[in-house]
Amino acid sequence: MNRFLLSTVFLISISIFSEDIEEYVIKDKDTLSKIAKEKLSDMNKWKELLQYNQIANPNMIRPGVVLKIPAYLSKKPKIEPIAGLKVFLGEVQYKQNELDWKNVEKNQKFLENDVVRTKEKSSAEIEYLEQPLTVIQVREKSIIKLEKASERSLDLRLGNIFLKVLNQNETDKIKYRVKTPSSVASVRGTEFYVSVDKQETTLLGCYKGLVDVNAQNITVKVPAGYGTKVVKGQPPLEPFKLLDEIIPKPVKE
Repeated sequence: MNRFLLSTVFLISISIFSEDIEEYVIKDKDTLSKIAKEKLSDMNKWKELLQYNQIANPNMIRPGVVLKIPAYLSKKPKIEPIAGLKVFLGEVQYKQNELDWKNVEKNQKFLENDVVRTKEKSSAEIEYLEQPLTVIQVREKSIIKLEKASERSLDLRLGNIFLKVLNQNETDKIKYRVKTPSSVASVRGTEFYVSVDKQETTLLGCYKGLVDVNAQNITVKVPAGYGTKVVKGQPPLEPFKLLDEIIPKPVKE
């Protein structure tokens, strides 16, 4: 029995002393919230930092004091992708934040705020990973920014997209917003297209459902079979009947 206890204590000691700990020397003008944000990715974790260092009084945090930061506290939260690349043709690139453009790979996953662009004679199909499934067909010479997955928001900067929601019975629960340089479309439709040219003029056509298009504080409702046009700095045109439905061809590798 004694041998078992001794062995257990020994193993616990090894675990403690092998813990990954970073030491941080407090500098002038440092604050607890600033340190927590920089080292723990959360400014509200400063109390946990003090507790780990057994510091009861925050006023004891002065330049020169050494704080120990354990790995389990500094571990950054896992960032989950919001969308994935179904298929692409030609040269398709993406970038995160202010990083350089990278070529996409097969089964590429995208994070919130990733920017995707297609070059000439290139196209891609992107699918949001959460239900209901939503597929965005990004046509050639287009640039989009993928935003909040919960609100299904994207920013179309140039080019054209066709968007299709696959789960028709989930329509009433869908919140979708497409932003362009000249308008914002709040979508309750399940099939529609949006295009933006170099003059930042927006064209939108709705094939199923309803789309509210807002510009210059004026909103027009675009029902199925109708479209609208928005010139930058002007309100949307009254909806006009679409002559023909655009049937996008599926992207093939």
